[in-house]
Amino acid sequence: MKIKYIISVLILLIGGINSAFAFQLLPIYVKLGPDYFWSQSSNYSFTRIHPIPGTLEPSINSGSLNSGNWAGNFAVGFTRQVSSSWQLSPEVSYFQLGNYSKTFDPFMIGPYEGTDITNTLHTKMEGNVVAGILNIEYLINKKYSVYAAPGLGAANIRTKNSLNYQSNEDDTYLLMKSNKNRSNFSPQVSAGIRYAALSNIFIDLGVDYIWLGKIPFGTFSRDEDDYTETKVFAKNAYLLGPKLNFIFYFG
Repeated sequence: MKIKYIISVLILLIGGINSAFAFQLLPIYVKLGPDYFWSQSSNYSFTRIHPIPGTLEPSINSGSLNSGNWAGNFAVGFTRQVSSSWQLSPEVSYFQLGNYSKTFDPFMIGPYEGTDITNTLHTKMEGNVVAGILNIEYLINKKYSVYAAPGLGAANIRTKNSLNYQSNEDDTYLLMKSNKNRSNFSPQVSAGIRYAALSNIFIDLGVDYIWLGKIPFGTFSRDEDDYTETKVFAKNAYLLGPKLNFIFYFG
């Protein structure tokens, strides 16, 4: 499957929400609010594009995309009561992700990099996530409920990166920049508690987990040639953090 198929499913889900509201008069809602995410990943790694047999491979300082920032969340959906204690709420959500940055100083490590004047990598990640989510809610009483919400969507991740390098052996100074754009499948899940402030206004307090997958940070070359071109990336990137959303029902 490709991400365009997920987008098609999300469009169909939006159409289903409209149909449900038009023909079955199910209560439709919008949800919005701030989320705070800590980003995390496996340690940054690299792949030499044209490895040279018999030569020393570079090493990089260990570290991951460990950063935190705010994100905006907007969703639209409808609720269907399935019993006196359970209800289902399918929705389409949109997350706008802020800047998650990481700096390695030094970046490259090894027997020849210990005396470098400058050896720093700056990476910055931003993007958005569109997903279809199913809220499975258990009603404790008229005021409180708890829920779990699995979902699947597409994440569009953009990175802006720069490598500053100057060897102590010569006067060569390199400033290499790379902007990358990548789309990944984005499974996610959340859980939390909801409180009915009014008959049509709810407060949603919970925790979100969003999988982002592999994030590329660019292709860099220490000597500006094809032989040292190296792709830098991080695998298993994800977001985890608390959310405070407000839900407004219509009808």
